[in-house]
Formats: sequence, structure tokens, C-alpha cells
Amino acid sequence: MSCFLIAAKALKKAGIGLAGKTWLTACPGEIGPEPIEEFSGIGYNGKDIGAHYLFHHGGVAPDYAIAAEGTDFGLTWQGCGYALFRVRLFGRGVFTPILDAPADARAHPNPIYRLGPVIDALHAWSLAFERDSILDTPGGRSVPKVQIASVRGGMPFDFGAGTEVCALYIDVNLNPRQKAADAYHGIMAAMRDVDVEAFDVEAMVVRHGFEADPNAVAPLVGAVDAATRLATGGTPLERAHPVYSSMWRDHNVFNMHRVPAVTTGMPRWRPTPADMTQSALIYALTMLAICGRGSDVGAASGATSVYGDETPF
Repeated sequence: MSCFLIAAKALKKAGIGLAGKTWLTACPGEIGPEPIEEFSGIGYNGKDIGAHYLFHHGGVAPDYAIAAEGTDFGLTWQGCGYALFRVRLFGRGVFTPILDAPADARAHPNPIYRLGPVIDALHAWSLAFERDSILDTPGGRSVPKVQIASVRGGMPFDFGAGTEVCALYIDVNLNPRQKAADAYHGIMAAMRDVDVEAFDVEAMVVRHGFEADPNAVAPLVGAVDAATRLATGGTPLERAHPVYSSMWRDHNVFNMHRVPAVTTGMPRWRPTPADMTQSALIYALTMLAICGRGSDVGAASGATSVYGDETPF
């Protein structure tokens, strides 16, 4: 955020007016706790605030957007979405003093005892899903990942009869061309091969990924490339490392709404003052290239662009 604010300040201080408008925005809520189960309300808004709120209530209608995030000076115009699935296992609660425990844990009435085979099955599915979900395009390489995020089962203060239900929560990344249903059917198929009394699978949160149309985003990419070459002494713009197109970033929100958007910025890990200076220069030159030069500071009319931080930039 400091880099694009300094970029705008530098243009104004140099007396360089823009023919079009540039919006600089800093939005909270780019990441945060999601509303799951009983955890809901104002404290669990997740991505429902931030760039989503800005886009629908901010009154901006940009031609382009940049999510100003660290990318090691690379650029990508696609991003992954994600879904959180709850897999519930059902069994029977048996009063501990009358329980006859089976020798095979998989035959135990308490579903917690069946988590081992279930985790093995879901892990095997996730490895295949990750291999099959890689998406390589000119705009980025998305490598979706899967991980069991949490587990719930039983009540530690009410322990006399085990439990009748336990649940795993699975974090599934989705490339920008996948649907949550693709993962849902895979999880269902994996669970059908496991010996459990009963189960269900439900998507608790779904946020799909998106990619910009290559032709629509080309002018913005060209502007960032030219700015990068000028700021670095001729180094061309490169496609960002796959990690930056394999996560949720706020350019997803703008691409979702047909505003061509990219994410690009300084090194993410321990940027130096020189890195930040270079990043600010790239943003300033990009603003100038997209909006065009006006007759004086504050001139407006013509092409528009939008800038934000970890949300829109």
C-alpha cells in the first residue's frame, strides 16, 4: 500500500497530471475468519468485506485493476478459489461401562475410531485431485492444493458415551476453471470406498477463482511490462511464481466482475528499501501509461484505472 501511495504522491509532486482517473483503495478483510457452523456474525465476515464490499458499494467503474501484493515483481492475471467441505461420520454412542470394544478399530461404533481409514482415503483423493487440477496459461500457473483444516468430534466435558458424530473439514483450492462440485464429487467417491456406518459431505464455504480475458487485460499487462523495463534498466516483466496464481487474491474479485485485473508488486519476503522504491516507480509509470498525461495535476476524463492494495489496487 505504501508503494502505490508514494507512486501517486510522486506524480502529484512532479506536477504530472493524469488524463484519466486512478482510484487508490486500501480495504480490510482480504483474508479473515469465515462464517462456519456456529461461528457467524460480524466477527466472521471473511472476504465478504474488503474488495467485495468496495466493488459493490464503492462507486467505482474501472477499466482495469491491480491488486498490489508482493509477487517478486512478477505478474499474473489468474487466481485460485477455494472451498471448505465438511465430511461428517456417523456412528453410535455407547455407554462406556457396557461397551464391548471390537479388536478392529474400524468396527468400533464410535466414528472417531474410523478417522484413520477416512483420512487415508481423502489423502489419496487429494493427491490425485492436485495432479489433475494444475492449470498452465500465459496468465499464470495455478497449482491447487488440498489439506484437512480441522477436526471436531465429541464433547470433552460430556464423555460417558463416546460420540455419535465427528467431522473433518477439508480446505480445497480450485483453479479458476474448476467448480466446487468437481471436488465435491471426488470426495463423495472417495468416501464411498471407506467402511463407515454413514457419512455426509457438505460445502460450507465456496469462493471460486477467476482469470482475466487475455485480450482484455493485454493493455494493462503491456503497461506494467513497459514500466518494469523502465524501472529496472531493461528487465522484462515475467510471469509470477505459481504460488501467486495458486491462492486467493483480490484481483479475483475484479476478474469475477469483468474488470481485467492482475496482481503484481515487490518481493513478498523481506523487501528492501530499494525494492519498495522500484515498486513505487513501476506503479507510477503504469498509472501514467494507462491513464495518459493530462495538462495538469488533477485533470480527469479519458481512460480509467483502479488501484488498491491487498484488495483492489
